[in-house]
Amino acid sequence: MRPSELAMQLSAMHNQIEIETSATYKNLDDTFQTDTKDNETTAQVSDLHSAMCDYIIVSSLATKYSKMLLASKKTLDRSVESMNGSSEGIPGQSVLLGKSNEFQFHKKQNHDGTSTLVVDLITELARAGVDQDIVNKAMKAATKPRKGNTYYNVTLVED
Repeated sequence: MRPSELAMQLSAMHNQIEIETSATYKNLDDTFQTDTKDNETTAQVSDLHSAMCDYIIVSSLATKYSKMLLASKKTLDRSVESMNGSSEGIPGQSVLLGKSNEFQFHKKQNHDGTSTLVVDLITELARAGVDQDIVNKAMKAATKPRKGNTYYNVTLVED
């Protein structure tokens, strides 16, 4: 199979997904109703309704395909492990782990990094004899506020 043939097959698949997604969006968006006579309010609520329809569809697809991607990666690893005994990558390198007549599977792992836990750092500073007041002042100066995560949730209105 040539790369262009694979690209065409994937493009056709994406087109079918887009057709179904658009039809579902239209069906959901067509459910909008309002009792208000104010055109500006109606337009605003209609825009919100459309945005929620879009969010419901996209979040549903993202959840489904994200889970499928993780499962596919696990299946790739298991398949390679059954052939080679290991599916581990090598930090900083791209490694060919397996191939068929049409495809080859490479795994690239970024270089290993390091991390420092604040609790471990404080413990080591105490062991090194650094005064606790100095550590506390440094911790206070280094501590910055962090915005919490934001979660979106669109659900049906209960009657």
